[in-house]
Amino acid sequence: MGACGTKLAATLPEELVSTKRQFREERSEFEITGRVDYNEDEFKFDLRTMLDDPMGQKMLSQQAGKLMNRENLFCWVDIHEYHSIPTKDYRRCMAYQIYSKYLKEGSPMRVGGLQNSVVEKITEEITLAKRERKDLHKDLFDEVGEICFNELLRSTYLPFRKSPEYRQYKITYRRTYNLIRTDDFEYLGTLGQGGFGRVVHAKKKTTGQHLAMKIQLKTALLRHFRSDIAALESEKLVF
Repeated sequence: MGACGTKLAATLPEELVSTKRQFREERSEFEITGRVDYNEDEFKFDLRTMLDDPMGQKMLSQQAGKLMNRENLFCWVDIHEYHSIPTKDYRRCMAYQIYSKYLKEGSPMRVGGLQNSVVEKITEEITLAKRERKDLHKDLFDEVGEICFNELLRSTYLPFRKSPEYRQYKITYRRTYNLIRTDDFEYLGTLGQGGFGRVVHAKKKTTGQHLAMKIQLKTALLRHFRSDIAALESEKLVF
């Protein structure tokens, strides 16, 4: 894999894919990138959710492998990453790779169903960028990404949705949904201290959000408020 390459969950070690090690946050909608509205219907939203989850990517990759059409999945993932690249040089490098892997004539993973005019336009842009080091726009592969997502929806996701493996995946996913562990946070300092615990400045690793976290010793609370449940409940609040 080159310096500007990307690795799918299907190629990761099992311990890095395990849903039990992940913190999940429920999403009500996805930002529209490219030409696809992922919030348009239940199926598109669910597929987009799976693509956002390493275990979901792995399950989709296995299903696509059975049908011999993994190129749509891999291409969509690479194009999605391309959208988020902030630097021009790295974006240009990634564009060369996407073109060579999925669009170039004779490529073993060439995406099907593309109009010649679409490929020709991208080829011109890539050729010009190589010759003159011209900047490439984030929307260069948007039409290709739309085709890959819709084909992935039709030929991989919908058949997979009817399978026992999909139902088991959803059960596993829900079991770990919004699961929070102590190692999901970086602890930056103490903000205050009381009789039963302290309040610390913490940062959530997944989002970078800064929080005030109240840490208390439950056994001390139970001993002190054994006869006053209302006071015990109030200790759950951070003032």
